[in-house]
Amino acid sequence: MTGRSRYRTRWAAWSILFAGLLCAGVAAVVRGGAVEWFIFALLGGIGAVSVGLPIAASKSMNIKRIVSETEIEAGESVQITLSIERKWRIPMVWIAIEESVRNTSSLNDRPAPYRTVLAQMFGGSAAVNYSLNELARGVHRFGPVTVTCGDLFGLTAVRREVNGETEFVVLPTLPENDASNPFQLTGRRQPDISAYTVSSSLSGEGTDAYAGLFGKAGLGPDSRPYREGDSLRHLDFRAAARGRGLYTKLHDGDESRSERFVWIDQLASPYGNDSRLFDACISWTLLDVQRSSEAGSSVMLYADEWTCHLSGASDSEQMARLSELKHMLARVTPSDTQKEWPGLAELRDERHRSDRMLTVYSADWHNAGRWLKLADQAGECGFGLELHGVTRSAVPSFAMRETGRLLEASGIHCYWLHVTQSKEAWTSAGKGEDAYALG
Repeated sequence: MTGRSRYRTRWAAWSILFAGLLCAGVAAVVRGGAVEWFIFALLGGIGAVSVGLPIAASKSMNIKRIVSETEIEAGESVQITLSIERKWRIPMVWIAIEESVRNTSSLNDRPAPYRTVLAQMFGGSAAVNYSLNELARGVHRFGPVTVTCGDLFGLTAVRREVNGETEFVVLPTLPENDASNPFQLTGRRQPDISAYTVSSSLSGEGTDAYAGLFGKAGLGPDSRPYREGDSLRHLDFRAAARGRGLYTKLHDGDESRSERFVWIDQLASPYGNDSRLFDACISWTLLDVQRSSEAGSSVMLYADEWTCHLSGASDSEQMARLSELKHMLARVTPSDTQKEWPGLAELRDERHRSDRMLTVYSADWHNAGRWLKLADQAGECGFGLELHGVTRSAVPSFAMRETGRLLEASGIHCYWLHVTQSKEAWTSAGKGEDAYALG
């Protein structure tokens, strides 16, 4: 739990007790007085009780962990119950229980410890309840339960670990934004920031999070930025007249809307040990994939360890695939090694049209050279590149704008996604009330 054990045997006190017991024994043998025998019996009784009772209590104990939910969504809480059963009802013994839970999918893997102390006396069973609040996306695993039994004199602490490894999954949710603090999706060719502002509140599942964005001319599923080779008949002249640049209209029968390629960047270093930034990247990816699938598009989502394909059908099978995707995204972990897009190996030898787009979600906006290289490699497979940079900055900084200009000049469409800071989804555990009295 910590670098230094909180409950431990007091060897200095035992040394004094043993020295006193030895002196009392020698005096009882030499002098044979009642006082000497009384002191020898008293010290011997204290030693026997301080050693025997904690050992017996530790061996007779059985602990089980019960988790209220094995699958929840990010930001929710779970209730933990530790059930304690004792074969022998041994008095004059206190019991300290320690355990922790780790989010194995986070960047910092910070444990949430829990401690409590009980003095059951003659009780045969007990239950300890606590909660883990505002949980972040990932797979949360409990380690073994550490049980420490000690005597009321505070001389002995017998420690034992009970194997009870348990895990529960926290699924990712759609990104949250307050209406008063909207995110900004800003590209170099769009000086009018208001055109990229989404004021709709994303308050749960089913909310049309991209409704404000998709309703703008030149943005959304009905149009995309103009690419060389597009027919002039499909140009969105209304968006051009408003100074938003050249956009190509998309129609329901247009094959360029029928398939999407999305990649999650799992390189850990750009996230700066900020798990919320990494989780936000996954949330935006989930939103993109979910909305594209609901619109009837076929989506190919890439992670370092797996590839998920959603056909775009709006039926029960598609809902099951989305549920499976959430479980896969919950287990996505950051990587210390920079990896290339997995689709390069799959699609390098296949012929594709030049109007397909690879959408990347990442916080690595500083490394422009990485994306320029990826754009060249993807271009050989017939793909353009669209980078969505996840950042905590509500307004793009000078460095971000310069990076955006550099990428845009090379044909890479660059956008910024603001992550709100209103809610920190750190793991927290309730504290045991008895720990204040006996800890």
